[in-house]
This record gives sequence, C-alpha cells and structure tokens, in this order.
Amino acid sequence: MNKKLFLPLLIAFAFIFVSSPGFGDDLKARFLERQSAIASLKDNGIVGESNRGYLEFVGPKRESEGVVNEENADRKKVYENIGQKTGVDSETVGRRRAAQIGQNSPQGHFLQDGQGKWNRK
Repeated sequence: MNKKLFLPLLIAFAFIFVSSPGFGDDLKARFLERQSAIASLKDNGIVGESNRGYLEFVGPKRESEGVVNEENADRKKVYENIGQKTGVDSETVGRRRAAQIGQNSPQGHFLQDGQGKWNRK
C-alpha cells in the first residue's frame, strides 16, 4: 500500500477505534458539551484551527479561554492515545487531524496554513 495513503487511513481507523465504546466516555461527553461553544467561537472569528490540530486564538480577543484550553487538553489526550496505538508521534497525528478538520470546516472559519498564517476558508 502507498505510504502516503497508509498513514491517513491508519489515523482514520484510530479515530474510529478511540471513539468506540469503552474509550473515555467522559472524554467524549466533554467534547460534546463544548461543541456549541467552540462553534460559536469559530463562527465569530475568535478562534481557528491551527496546523497542529488545536484551537488557537486568531486575534487579541480571548473569549472563553477555559473552554479552548480544555478542548486542547482533551485533543492532546486523543492524539497521544492514537500515537501510542499506531506507533506515530502525537504531533503527526495532530497535523493529520488538522488537515481533516480543514477539509470539513465551513466557509468563514479560520484555518492556519503550513507556514502559520491564518486564512478564512
């Protein structure tokens, strides 16, 4: 199998595995609880998706900083878990996830490119 295709498929499989029953039901619940607050922050251009798979503030406004920090902490746990299960470092997992998030993000949300520049989709 092509190496370029193998890693994304492996990561996608790992996300399905991690989201299966038994892995961090409390973690999944926290993601769901924050979902609307994060969507609002993104819709208002306060946060965007970094090229590392984490939320970051786009400008000086730091609304709901606790929600952003909690989301990033939980994402880190997931990336580390996937990395352990797949033998891929968590940074690579996060970058691959950032690419997936970018593809699925609605128009108007901020995404960070590979050079660290923020752009609206």
